[in-house]
Amino acid sequence: MNNIWSYEMLEIHFIIISIEIIIFIVGLAVLWFYKQKLVQKLSEFYKELYSDYLNSEKWDSLKKLALARADYKCELCGATYKAVHHVKYPKKYQNDHIDNLLVVCGKCHAKLHGIRDIDNNMNNNGNSFSETVILGSRSYLFDVNTILGKKCLIITESGKRGNRQIEIFEEKFHELTENLSKALLSLQKDIKEPFYETISVNEGTYFFDIKLAVNGSKYLTLTTSKRKANNLFERNSIIVFEDESRLFSMCLNKVINYFS
Repeated sequence: MNNIWSYEMLEIHFIIISIEIIIFIVGLAVLWFYKQKLVQKLSEFYKELYSDYLNSEKWDSLKKLALARADYKCELCGATYKAVHHVKYPKKYQNDHIDNLLVVCGKCHAKLHGIRDIDNNMNNNGNSFSETVILGSRSYLFDVNTILGKKCLIITESGKRGNRQIEIFEEKFHELTENLSKALLSLQKDIKEPFYETISVNEGTYFFDIKLAVNGSKYLTLTTSKRKANNLFERNSIIVFEDESRLFSMCLNKVINYFS
């Protein structure tokens, strides 16, 4: 008799647990459904807000100021402008300002919205690699070419500072890119750790240095110093800010795989 009673109790518990699981799954489904509806309504609401803002006098005034600043040319490549792009969409459009605007051509505008533009075209030697990472008003071009029979990675930073570039030849490519990857990883950490390393290559030296900006954010400077004639040194450097480091690292990893 006790065995029958225990078996019935087990059946009841099983049924109760099954019902609770079904209710839980249905609840999750309902929550997901209403979340999707809410996201859709919010998206429509912000689109309507943005559309109204683009027809406002404030936007017209800011747009004219940005175009005058850029002389109606793309601020990234110098081509004829196509659009005025928001670097970051402000939560409140009344706080929008000209420093948040970038005048761009159609091609650069597409790249900005796509984040990365990959162009693996081959040069006459059949071994070129090229990829551009665009982040706001700054872009980085990773370009691999063959110079005097040796592969060379040229990283060009373009932005408000103008164009700056560094060269990494294949002799110490893996050592230098490994150190650069370490510096980028340190840049992504929340801890304000100091990072400073140097690597000597032939007649030059590479400096990897993480510094603090006035606002407390971190940035990495990669500097090359090469000896020229009369014991003079030529210095070149690029800067990578911590909010740019992840995409920069992704592109660097592609170059490393290309060299492998």
